[in-house]
Amino acid sequence: MANTIWLLEGADNTGKTTLANQLIEKYDAHYIHCSWSPDLEKYSMVEYLSKKFLEALDISLTKPVVLDRHVFSTVIYENIYRQGIWNKSDLQYYCSRVFEVVKQSKQIIPIICTLPKAKWEETFKSSEKEEMYEFSDKMIAIYDAYNRLLDENFLEGYGNLGIDIKKHDFINFPFEI
Repeated sequence: MANTIWLLEGADNTGKTTLANQLIEKYDAHYIHCSWSPDLEKYSMVEYLSKKFLEALDISLTKPVVLDRHVFSTVIYENIYRQGIWNKSDLQYYCSRVFEVVKQSKQIIPIICTLPKAKWEETFKSSEKEEMYEFSDKMIAIYDAYNRLLDENFLEGYGNLGIDIKKHDFINFPFEI
């Protein structure tokens, strides 16, 4: 199981933390969370993501790693919420390189957590967990972007990715973790 990196992605309130905890418990995995904050506007997002990705690669030599919210989330949230904060060409170059690494690797497993839309809306609105964003049309656009990525393997600004992305919906879990 060492050498495995699970890239957990998905809109807020779709079960990423729940799945991360299951993977950590079952496989004694190391957890790395990539979290956007206003402080990051002062720094290069590419440097931040690179540091987290290299950390995950290094740790995965000895134990599995859960990398929570990395490249897919950065692109989706940048396109919908944070348009133009970071150098877009640097970010696109970095993301394209990571997509190529993921496409070539059998050890890096992208997983998008999702729920049926009505269930997700209900869960989001009733959650007592503090989220960075409120429920809004933009959050619905985020949810839709992740599901388009799952359904069509398409990401705005990058086109068709050709990456094997696993789906975790807490109803049908079609692969062994």
